[in-house]
Amino acid sequence: ARMSTPVHLLVETEIPTAHPNDRLDEIRKVMMRSTAPGVMVLDDKGRISGVATKSNLLRSSSLKLILVDHNELSQAVPGAEQVDIIEVVDHHRLGNFHTDAPIRFINQPLGSTCSVVATLYRQAGLEPEKEVAALMLAGLLSDTVLLKSPTTTAVDRELVVWLEKCSGLEALAFGRQMFQAGSTLASYPSIKALLTADFKEHEFRGADRILSSVEELPKLLL
Repeated sequence: ARMSTPVHLLVETEIPTAHPNDRLDEIRKVMMRSTAPGVMVLDDKGRISGVATKSNLLRSSSLKLILVDHNELSQAVPGAEQVDIIEVVDHHRLGNFHTDAPIRFINQPLGSTCSVVATLYRQAGLEPEKEVAALMLAGLLSDTVLLKSPTTTAVDRELVVWLEKCSGLEALAFGRQMFQAGSTLASYPSIKALLTADFKEHEFRGADRILSSVEELPKLLL
């Protein structure tokens, strides 16, 4: 008799759905409150992309994360608090996150995290490829505002000379060109885009604050 029962009387109709871009932590919360065995993943047109079972979703994540140029979870990618953070490479003040096990924590009082990375290259006796050296040089010059920022150190200046040789670029000319290309306020489509292009969240006196940074160099520096 069961084999002759119409399928529509047996199928589950209240199945949770998700989009391929939904975050796993959000879907896990839905599944914790649901009796359904899984979740249907639907694309933008409502077509089935796949099925994830409850056992899949409730399994601990195997992802590992390295924090670079920050060490506070409020500045990390969404969901960072739910994966294993195995290393930090930074040059900012210390945040307040904790880990379940010891990790490699590299934090040096230099003008840029690119300086920290370049130092690691030199300590290992390695020379970066020209493209990589150019990227590190760009980051260093940007963070130190062409070595004129008060956070600039003697190590930063030494590394600029080394990165010049590795990249084949002349640092000052390269830095000026870089700032000229990105210093026009009119290039931002809106005030919101301007204020959210480079911002960080901080806790100050018990309240959350957002600090936006906008760089516009005077012509005398360029």
